[in-house]
Amino acid sequence: MDVITAISELLPELSRTQQRIAKFIIGNPDAVCFYTLKTFSKTVNASEATILGFCAKTEYKTFAGVRDALKEYLQRRLFWNDKLEMSADQYSADESTFNSLKKLHAESVEETLDQLNYRALEAFVEALDNAGRIYIAGHGVSRTIAKFYEDKLGDTGADAVLVDVTDYGAVLKALAHYRQEDVFILITLPFYSAQTVAIGEYLDSVGATVLAVTDKITSPIVKNARATLLCRSDALVFHNSVASCVALADILSSMLILKDKERFRNYNEKTKEIEGYFRSQAIPAYTNEYFYTDLSGLGPEIKEENRCI
Repeated sequence: MDVITAISELLPELSRTQQRIAKFIIGNPDAVCFYTLKTFSKTVNASEATILGFCAKTEYKTFAGVRDALKEYLQRRLFWNDKLEMSADQYSADESTFNSLKKLHAESVEETLDQLNYRALEAFVEALDNAGRIYIAGHGVSRTIAKFYEDKLGDTGADAVLVDVTDYGAVLKALAHYRQEDVFILITLPFYSAQTVAIGEYLDSVGATVLAVTDKITSPIVKNARATLLCRSDALVFHNSVASCVALADILSSMLILKDKERFRNYNEKTKEIEGYFRSQAIPAYTNEYFYTDLSGLGPEIKEENRCI
């Protein structure tokens, strides 16, 4: 029996406060496995003694035991890819599923935008506007989102750098080069990345400015973030949908351009100047992107060592 089922079956035997603790664990297993007892106590607004009393009623006996069982439960689900397996068994490639997919994506984006708080967005944009360099960290599908953020923020003229948190060398390099004027955007969705959470803890320990993009306020990266943007990510077939996170990136980047029009104009003018240079050359390399493999018709002035292969 897995930990979620075991705790669910205990509900009738628990006090009202213990039931609240249990329901929080059932609803947020991916967040709870990152909590310390002290943090969890503050999150569920219950004393540590009450939480330990609840844990003693489970087969895991301690909070650490419950947390370890949750980690094992999540790792097993992730390893065996239960969501995709169950989805493949449950749904068919028919019009009904097609309509369900459209409806869920539309609801995800609509709910995300409805709950988007202007003050939170303003704080996010303000931090980015004041940043020297913006590091954007992601893992798995969150890395896909992080790459989109890097591209969009780069278009504003910001110095944006993607950090793949599964690349330990890249993580060390980014953290070693971090300066106090820099900002980190951490992006993680269920199942939350332990590496991303660890980066957030380190950045908090050195007083860095951390911004979070995640699915809910109980996400483990929120507690160390100066500002947080929430995006609904539940999906019909896959673990997470990126649609609402992409919409947030578009809004965020648009606001950053409008926040600092001078930076954008300077960047844009410099970009056009560079493009003009390439277009004026004898070999217009960036008019169409391709490699020259035959330069025989370009004249004798093209030396052998200058050939591109």
